Amino acid sequence: MKLMAVFFICATAICYGQSFQNLDSIKIGGGISVLYNKATTKILNKDTVQESNYHFTIVLQTKLDVNDTENYRLVFDEGPSADPHFIIYDKTMKTELLNTGGTNIIIPSNGFIYVSGHTNNMFNCRKKYKYNNRTIEGVQQPFSYVGLETVALKDIIIYSDILYKQEVARVPANSQVTVLLNSGVDYLIKTPFGLVGWIRIEEDAHWGGSTIKGLYYAGD
Repeated sequence: MKLMAVFFICATAICYGQSFQNLDSIKIGGGISVLYNKATTKILNKDTVQESNYHFTIVLQTKLDVNDTENYRLVFDEGPSADPHFIIYDKTMKTELLNTGGTNIIIPSNGFIYVSGHTNNMFNCRKKYKYNNRTIEGVQQPFSYVGLETVALKDIIIYSDILYKQEVARVPANSQVTVLLNSGVDYLIKTPFGLVGWIRIEEDAHWGGSTIKGLYYAGD
């Protein structure tokens, strides 16, 4: 299905917090969104068909840092098999600076880029990148925030640390749980009572999940 960009200005302070309240927004079918700095951005919205009849969209041209002279192009690629991702190229479209899975991207033109979305990962993963001297590098986090209010699909045991030796609690199937944080295959879980502990979930449950509802590998 061809993706067409629908333009609108939303209450970004409500969507993403005060940090991004002055940004404009583009929506590209299927829940894909781009927030950008209008003062440094030119909307392109060029839709192109790739092999296997899937599409990518050259969304816009922008400065990644308002103080920089270079302009870059943002491409959204739907992927051949449900692998939505964003690519940032130089203006000539010959040099790729960033290729990251996601369904939402924020480019404030302040030297940072923010990406989120449940694609080729286990949950809605939030990532931050830093632009410097015509390169883009990821900003390391001690943990990834998950923030998923959900239920356990089977009986689980949570532990005090990722050595998995000291038990904190046993959680029966169908209990309400909150997935707080992630580190690789390890997840910090909060029980209905408020106890927290770690559980290990391997990335082997494609398109459904078997341990905790909503926590599954989306992609191929």
